[in-house]
Amino acid sequence: MQTSSATAQERFITSFSEYVYAVIEEASDRARGSVRGIKDYLRLTRLTAGPYPCFFPMEMDLDIPDEAMTHPSMEMIRSLAAESMVLGNVSKRLQSFLQRSDV
Repeated sequence: MQTSSATAQERFITSFSEYVYAVIEEASDRARGSVRGIKDYLRLTRLTAGPYPCFFPMEMDLDIPDEAMTHPSMEMIRSLAAESMVLGNVSKRLQSFLQRSDV
């Protein structure tokens, strides 16, 4: 890809691979009828909601070294951004469920 840096491409490939494997894991749970606990559900949903691959367009033309992106402060910022997306998604699912079930 000519419009993005090599480091950004590598981070995208890694995050997209994690996303795909998490979606496969979620589909396997559904096929088996497996229900996760809240902590494990949120861990998986952090990946299946796709927030990490969504960060790619913002960094694709920036040549940010891995040392900066893996710094604990940066990892915390990315994690909090992903968490806010996940919690928004979960709250919409819950709201939809409550509307369907007339609770």
